[in-house]
Amino acid sequence: MKYWFVFIFILSTVLTNAQTRLDGKYCRADDNPWYESDCIKFNQNGTFEYVMLHCTGATEGSGIYTIQNGNLNLNFLNPDTLSKTDGRVGIKQYDLTDNQEASIKVTLFDILDSSKIQFAKVVLYDSLNNSQINEASTDSLGTANLKIEKANQLTISMVGYKKLIIPIPINKNLKLEVGLASTVRTRYLSAEDSMSFPIKRIKDDKFLLKRYENMDYLNYEIESD
Repeated sequence: MKYWFVFIFILSTVLTNAQTRLDGKYCRADDNPWYESDCIKFNQNGTFEYVMLHCTGATEGSGIYTIQNGNLNLNFLNPDTLSKTDGRVGIKQYDLTDNQEASIKVTLFDILDSSKIQFAKVVLYDSLNNSQINEASTDSLGTANLKIEKANQLTISMVGYKKLIIPIPINKNLKLEVGLASTVRTRYLSAEDSMSFPIKRIKDDKFLLKRYENMDYLNYEIESD
């Protein structure tokens, strides 16, 4: 019976530490005045994306991760920062039906962490006549809907983000997905910044991570999309 209990204890220990893959975006769950967001997104192929947003800027990196011997190892790859420094625009065009007025739906997101951006100012212009046609603010889902009328140019502005000016076609229904780049200073992590932290109590929706040597384990919980 004694050996049976020893076997059960060893087996449970192995199973507890056997999980070597995570899937989803996990964010630090405790309150901390020094940062706004501290998240790691784990992908099924063994890669990860790391983002920390704080009052003075942002820190970002991506690479390959492993979980070995009770440690989470974040091995950063050297970044390609070009796509993160400017806005990104995806546009879909649809033909108008008979007697239909052209309209546009704009969806805004943060190019760094893909979070939706609300209260951004979206303005349609007729650049040929230097006149404003229509204006709206994005809602809680980061979207704004406007009638195009004679507009051929769209501007998007939001405090803390770079302003975008986008030419648009006329006589089309449009859907735009726009990633805005932050104006705050961003530090991009590279291979020399790779990290390793003790990790425990790994579950599908949360885990504990010891980020700092002189602090207790911190709680990270999965964030739903």
